[in-house]
Amino acid sequence: MKRLIRNPKFLTLIAFILFTFLSLLKFGFLDNFSNSVSTDYTQIEVGEINETYITEPIFGSMNYNEYIPGHLPLIISIPHGGRLFPPEIPDRKKKIFQSGRSKIDVNRPIKEGVEDPKTLVAWNDYHNFMQTVIKDVETNFGHAHPEHLIEIGYVLPAEILSLPTSQINENPNIYSGS
Repeated sequence: MKRLIRNPKFLTLIAFILFTFLSLLKFGFLDNFSNSVSTDYTQIEVGEINETYITEPIFGSMNYNEYIPGHLPLIISIPHGGRLFPPEIPDRKKKIFQSGRSKIDVNRPIKEGVEDPKTLVAWNDYHNFMQTVIKDVETNFGHAHPEHLIEIGYVLPAEILSLPTSQINENPNIYSGS
């Protein structure tokens, strides 16, 4: 039982169940759930679209990267969703990006993700865009944790995450993989 209580996946599941249950109680979802269906509705007047909320995309070198500034504290990155497969860039031998993963993997450290010099600029563009986006979101919305905690990537195994913080911070291989 002690091992189960220390398991992060188990704790996450318990937190999710508790959060869901409390949300249902707080917002009265269970009280409002009925078998009858109401046909009443209220018409809502919608004003004109404010032009300041429509943003133009910003493209990186060779148009492999696209950044669309937004107005929410949400960053969506799709590093393997590209549809461009330029013939001048050879396919990677190892397997948000407009260029397909067979050409470059921006979700990996540069030594793993870039095998052709032509893709180095695109890899750097992607990471520069991500740094810009993160700074913009933090400037406009602040950090989500009141304790100023930093979340690290999910690609790190439990044995690395259980290392002392100083050891994680000092090891560039761990730091770049988070």
